[in-house]
Amino acid sequence: MENGRKASEGEYQGLLDRTLMAKKYQEDKDLRDRVDANPEWKRAYSWGWDTITSVLARQKLMSRQGTYRTIRGRLFQMALQLVQGNPHTLAMRLPDPVIATDERGE
Repeated sequence: MENGRKASEGEYQGLLDRTLMAKKYQEDKDLRDRVDANPEWKRAYSWGWDTITSVLARQKLMSRQGTYRTIRGRLFQMALQLVQGNPHTLAMRLPDPVIATDERGE
């Protein structure tokens, strides 16, 4: 378990290393340029970059939707607890409305 944590931490630190990421970006660009320069390779392999771009765009959208659902769900639960008078939220519960009546009780 400790080794897994160390590996994840190392990967994360690598992502934060600007020099390393610039080198990886350049390596990827050089590879893509070589693939694009060779028509046979381009037909066989260039779809990979399009697929990655599409997946990342979808992942970004799904992440935003997940964040919205989490916030919406949390706010809904808080509102529901207030309305139902959950014992933990009674201090926050709004008072019952006072209904105005005339002297005859109507």
